[in-house]
Amino acid sequence: MCFSNLPVPKGQTVGSFRSGLSALPTAIAQRLGERVKVGWKLQGVEKQGSLFRLQYHTPEGPISVTARSVVLTVPAYVAATLIAPCSEAAGAALASFYYPPVAAVTLSYPQEAIRPERLEGGVLKGFGQLHPRREGIQTLGTLYSSS
Repeated sequence: MCFSNLPVPKGQTVGSFRSGLSALPTAIAQRLGERVKVGWKLQGVEKQGSLFRLQYHTPEGPISVTARSVVLTVPAYVAATLIAPCSEAAGAALASFYYPPVAAVTLSYPQEAIRPERLEGGVLKGFGQLHPRREGIQTLGTLYSSS
C-alpha cells in the first residue's frame, strides 16, 4: 500500500493512495483474512461491564459477538441508534449531526475542448479544485476523475 502526496496550487498537498481509495480497505482485509465478515448487519450494541455485546444479522442467522472495543464506520444517524442503548448522551450527540445536501454531477468533454496549455503530455493537469465560501461560489469543488 503506497501513499503519495499530489502537488496542488499554492504549495498545498492532497494525499491519496497510488492505487486508489480501495487500497486501505483492501490492505485491512488482506491482513485480517477470514476474520473479515461480509454480509453481516449490526442490529444492536449492549454494554456489559467493560465489554460490548454486538448482535448481528448474518447469512447464517443471528450471531452475538463480545468485544472490548467497537469502531463504527457508518453515518452518525445510524451510529446514534446503535449507541443510544449504551449511552443516551452519545446517541443524542450523534443524532444532532447535520448532513448538508450534496449533489454530484458528471460531465464529459472531448480532449480538444480543453485549452492546450492546461494539458501536460495530453493529460489534464491537477485533480480539480475546491471553492472557498468567501468566493461566493455555491459549488464545493470540481474533480477531474479522468486525471
